Amino acid sequence: MAASVENTFVREIETNKTDILKIHQLEVGDVGCVVWDAALVLSKYLETSDFDNGGLLKGKKILELGSGTGCVGIVAAYLG
Repeated sequence: MAASVENTFVREIETNKTDILKIHQLEVGDVGCVVWDAALVLSKYLETSDFDNGGLLKGKKILELGSGTGCVGIVAAYLG
């Protein structure tokens, strides 16, 4: 059964550029429907000076595996 917006809530990811990325997460479930806390941490790490504030991602191909709703991949695409 496909999920509908009625049984989701929004996880907001604030970027250093003051934009807010919104991802709908299911109220019940785990794999493939949750924005994991570790994904939020890694997403924020991609915006640090270690990654030239996301600049090192420009022009790169990123493969994301096992990050729930794909939050890290979405943020990587947003940054570069």
